[in-house]
Amino acid sequence: MVTRTAIWRCSVILDRLRGGRVVRCGDLADELEVCERTVARDIAFMRDFWGVDVIGIGGAGYRFKAGPEKCPLCGVSLCGARRTRSTATV
Repeated sequence: MVTRTAIWRCSVILDRLRGGRVVRCGDLADELEVCERTVARDIAFMRDFWGVDVIGIGGAGYRFKAGPEKCPLCGVSLCGARRTRSTATV
């Protein structure tokens, strides 16, 4: 079993949102191999603590409110962040 960190999941979610389309929670959950609730918590975390302006579109999915160019983290790569048992790097 592969364990992926929340920071990795958030980087994948940001990458999908950068496409400018509405992204379905179920599609993200399938891709990330987590439940939809985990995706919703990750998006709430990004919104509350990172200032990512993501909105939910009534049952359709998520998208950036003002477009990906307004996202404070869109120029930041989080893909290299990972956590192992012996060391923790973020």
